[in-house]
Amino acid sequence: MIKVTGVYSEGFLQADSVNFEKDPGAVAKIRSKLIENIRSSLHEPHASLVSGVFLGARPSVEVFDERLKEVGLSHVVVASGGNIALVLSVVNFVFVGKVKRKFLLLIISVSIFAYMLFSGFGPPIVRAGVMVGLVFLAQIFGKPSSTLRVLFLAIVFCLILFPHWIGDISFLLSASATWGLIYLAPIISKRMSALPEFLRLPASTTLSAQIATAPIIIFYFKNFQPLSVIYNLLVVWVTPFIFIVGLFGSATYFVSSQLSSAIYYLALPFTSWFNFVIGL
Repeated sequence: MIKVTGVYSEGFLQADSVNFEKDPGAVAKIRSKLIENIRSSLHEPHASLVSGVFLGARPSVEVFDERLKEVGLSHVVVASGGNIALVLSVVNFVFVGKVKRKFLLLIISVSIFAYMLFSGFGPPIVRAGVMVGLVFLAQIFGKPSSTLRVLFLAIVFCLILFPHWIGDISFLLSASATWGLIYLAPIISKRMSALPEFLRLPASTTLSAQIATAPIIIFYFKNFQPLSVIYNLLVVWVTPFIFIVGLFGSATYFVSSQLSSAIYYLALPFTSWFNFVIGL
């Protein structure tokens, strides 16, 4: 057997008695341990929901995966670009006002890069990370930054580095959903001025993302679930809590696996509501 170390992916090539095996790198091994710890701490489908929302792990229960597709919520159980915003919010909450601005930017950058690393550098995560980086650069050089311009530059930058992403469904959905949130959400929000703010914000963001991504979903999957807007509205408020529990549970894993397991249980009220909404 020929063994090569330090490679992220794994697989083998067999020819008679000769095998070529790739060994997953250190980051991939740690990511696998975190996912394994979540799945050993929680029952299914709660474990698949936490590991999916936080680390983008594919659901390990087929019936859960199929139900997500049926109700149009598969995009929720992935490591999305919105998770970068949550990492940013958590770091800001913990450190803002306690450290100097330059050091805060450094902590944010390291935290975002670490999350990108452990979540597998998926196209939506990279796109969101590049957007944050561009905003930081604009702030450092004192230049005003239009959010739409930042999105456009991030898309161009990503496609220069990874041209094959032009046909990647996750990249296309992420970019179009972000465009919807930036451009369509304010317009829709104004049309919903009669609603109280706690309803208007999730309704306008959910509807704008659904409208922006609908052409891509119809083109690729030849299907669109109109009721997915309702399902999204009912579960959109729990995903940040599930992510934050996953974040702190995974962070404490490096101190104590027992403590991290206890923290994961805090996600149960939110995962239970999610599963109730989708009928599991």
